[in-house]
Amino acid sequence: MSRQITYRWRLRELMAARGMFTVPELMPHLAERACPGPLPRVLRRPAPARPQ
Repeated sequence: MSRQITYRWRLRELMAARGMFTVPELMPHLAERACPGPLPRVLRRPAPARPQ
């Protein structure tokens, strides 16, 4: 029997809960956690799972 793993992209929801509403407000927090990289790569939304 195979297990199906699902996930939900909640970045905007979590940012709003912390009072951050723009990407520039998020970037210093990412830098604190050693998450370097170009902005598009950092914020790229994962592709949705394909139905089987």
